[in-house]
Amino acid sequence: MAYTKLEIARVLARIDNLPTLPIVASELLKMLGNLNVSMTSISKIMNNDPSITAKVLKIANSAYYSLRKEVDTLRMALVVLGINEITNIIVSLSLMKLFKSEKNDLFDHSSFWKHNIYTAHFSKAISKYFKLPYHGEEFTAGLMHDIGKIVFDQYFHEEFINTLTAHKTSQNSNPLQLEKEIIGATHQELGLWLSEVWKIPQNIRQVVSYHHVPELCILEKELTCVINIANLWTNYIEDNEKYKQQFENLEKSYAWTFLSKGAVYSVKVLSLKIEKEIEIADQFINQMLSN
Repeated sequence: MAYTKLEIARVLARIDNLPTLPIVASELLKMLGNLNVSMTSISKIMNNDPSITAKVLKIANSAYYSLRKEVDTLRMALVVLGINEITNIIVSLSLMKLFKSEKNDLFDHSSFWKHNIYTAHFSKAISKYFKLPYHGEEFTAGLMHDIGKIVFDQYFHEEFINTLTAHKTSQNSNPLQLEKEIIGATHQELGLWLSEVWKIPQNIRQVVSYHHVPELCILEKELTCVINIANLWTNYIEDNEKYKQQFENLEKSYAWTFLSKGAVYSVKVLSLKIEKEIEIADQFINQMLSN
């Protein structure tokens, strides 16, 4: 039997061991998308956490970036990679190390973060294709869109696994509906709660809250539509059969129609750009999981 809203609120209120985002990641998120942020201000924030800086330099010098010259200082990393890319690395590292998971085939954390990183990378390609002026916030939104599932896994584990089982065995099941029926809340709702606790910027909160139902989003509809498409694309790659119909109807979806604004855009054309992102995302994932 599902929890009531009051029971869920009580469970959340009793949580006293909720992991928090590292200060570096939290501060960088506040600056995301701000073109006027200086390298000096970023350096000051990162210098407060030498371990994060060391990991950033290690990843910057990895095969993923294929730089001709070794990056041996934080300032050089910022110059060569840019503030947005450094933020992507730090937020990815921070999120992936925050939560531990029980061993379960239905919710493997490596697969979970792979899904989020794919969605983040695809969101970059989608934003460029639709000529949207984002500067890193689309990647972060893709990376964080499913954080409510972490709360489910940590604090409503048995019910969450029951939800995943039901979704896996039903060809046409609606994940949000199953979560409501089995747990009493959706991962969008629990994701909003966590993003509020973490003081995540409002635009990312909107995506977390509405990425499955972008038509209900008011404040950040465009960004939410981008993540909605990226998330579906990732789902389709992970399970062609289950998401085949949704993917085939993508051009008729609310998100695609909203972003198109009456112009002609093609899934086939975008597919070529997404295919290039898959290899890049895989390399990024390998670097994140090896650190």
